[in-house]
Amino acid sequence: MDDGNARCLGYRPALKKPYQYLTYKEVLEKARDFGSALINKLHLKPGDETYLGIYARNCPEWFISAFGCTLQSVSIVPLYDTFGPDAITYILQQIQMTTIVVDTFAKAEKLLAKSELFPSLKTIIVIEEKLPEKLTENYRTAQIYTFNEILKEGHNDIAEMNLPKPQNTYIICYTSGTTSFPKGVIISHRNIVANLSAFYLLLKKFSPDFFLHNPFTTISYLPLSHMFEQMCHWFTFLVGGSTSYYSGNIQLLTEDLADIQPNLLPVVPRLLNRFYDLIQVKLKKGNPVVRALFNYAYQKKLAMLKEGIICNDTIWDKLIFQRLQAKLGGKVQFMAIGSAPISAEVLETCRVVFGAVIIEGKTDFSEDQFLMDHVSSSENLKLSLCDVKV
Repeated sequence: MDDGNARCLGYRPALKKPYQYLTYKEVLEKARDFGSALINKLHLKPGDETYLGIYARNCPEWFISAFGCTLQSVSIVPLYDTFGPDAITYILQQIQMTTIVVDTFAKAEKLLAKSELFPSLKTIIVIEEKLPEKLTENYRTAQIYTFNEILKEGHNDIAEMNLPKPQNTYIICYTSGTTSFPKGVIISHRNIVANLSAFYLLLKKFSPDFFLHNPFTTISYLPLSHMFEQMCHWFTFLVGGSTSYYSGNIQLLTEDLADIQPNLLPVVPRLLNRFYDLIQVKLKKGNPVVRALFNYAYQKKLAMLKEGIICNDTIWDKLIFQRLQAKLGGKVQFMAIGSAPISAEVLETCRVVFGAVIIEGKTDFSEDQFLMDHVSSSENLKLSLCDVKV
């Protein structure tokens, strides 16, 4: 990756179109240009009191925006639709947001229609390309730019980098607000680096051969507004891997996985529960011979798992489990589970069938405090760089 031409961010230019990739060199240049425009065009001031809102689905522009902010010591504040309009208004008011990135003009119009509720908002950057004239004609409370316009402005007027110090704020991550309005959690660059370092050491412990496989790939489909997905993004970037974004339609996730073929897969219990249910349904509908073969193969691989042997290249994988593994792209070697508990039965089944190292994070994976042992489901492991008081 020394020449910067390795794949960094993958995306579909249109639904069901083949994946295209930005290289590391291109991503760095775009992040530099974006950060430069924030400073020289929009006149944001580097520091913990300057924020950029990001209200968009997972896409290269999301990460480029965050990366550009990091290069200029601007903190990011993610928003997402499940907050609801009242919660989004609350966050914009509390932060006194001046600048926000959105993915669609529909979102921009929604914000502009309620602009009297958050008069601090002066600039909206829209990832969609063609700016509707009615948007600029009907609303004059904020300046609207497309994302590419901002990149061009920054490219023509490069700003000196203002790299953050460890204690500076990287992100204010708002909770879902199930009991009241969302609460913002301030997370520093030091916290991010500590978590990345701990996860790196974890992978080296549980799967020492993992980094030998080239290319290193993962998929981004969990919300980037959550710290679990943030950590997966930055970790992949740290080790020189490529992150590809799902198409935006969760119903097409298996097609995206088949094209991307990730070897690192971040998952939530809901997804593995679906695969577990799919396996059980197929077994019930299958004939007795198929069921007997599956159970025999399962017991053989389970015995290997209990010996600490985790693989997906046995004769049983080729005969029985390969089709199920193909649902995840066929090359997954490591899964990290975050967000919620998962049953021991589902966890065991997925470890046997997919033949991947699977770790289960506690206290939301962003904190990386405790992880369940990759063979059993009974041993808690405290990560490095983490103090625990009982």
